[in-house]
Amino acid sequence: VGAVLGDSHAAMFAHAGWRPGVVKATYGTGSSVMALGDGGDGPALCRSVAWDVTGPVLAVEGNIRATGRTLTWLADLFGVDEQILLDEAAATPGRVQFVPAFGGLGAPWWEPDAVAVLSGLTLGTGRGELVTAALHAVAHQVEDVVSAVETVVGDVRELLCDGGLTRSTRMMQLQADVSGRRVARSAEADLSALGAADAAGLSAGLWSLADLEARQRPATAYH
Repeated sequence: VGAVLGDSHAAMFAHAGWRPGVVKATYGTGSSVMALGDGGDGPALCRSVAWDVTGPVLAVEGNIRATGRTLTWLADLFGVDEQILLDEAAATPGRVQFVPAFGGLGAPWWEPDAVAVLSGLTLGTGRGELVTAALHAVAHQVEDVVSAVETVVGDVRELLCDGGLTRSTRMMQLQADVSGRRVARSAEADLSALGAADAAGLSAGLWSLADLEARQRPATAYH
């Protein structure tokens, strides 16, 4: 066994997260926002060991409980494929507000007793408005955590993104709009396996950290 990493930590490694200023967000069932740094005693984020190659490297992480799961919940509710819902998203946000606190809220709020809320419904509300409200909920939750990360690492101008939900161009553009930051979507959505392989090859002597740093990492940018 050449390397053992959690999925979020492995994705961070695949983003070459050892470089200064890298902040990444993984959009899965839930989401993880991570950056290297010592979070001190602040309550918003968790402290973690990102990896240990030549010594432990500390990171701060904020976990969101329901992002992609919010979309799959809607898809299950309506009995349709998730991609169909994404294609039906309304062009502009309506009055619907969605707080997907399924099982409480994670970072940076840590409210275990919070419950999910849908508000602003009318008789004319359709699936498209609900999907748009869900996407906005994801974007705002991620931005809440990125703002907390800024208190540790300083100004965050770019957010590196991976995970299944990043395949939605609408989601990535919305994240950039809500955050006011450059969003870079990895060409490879599932980075966790790649990051573990990168670390394993490093420990086996197949390549160096400099080789990994020089690797091209194609990404699509949203502003």
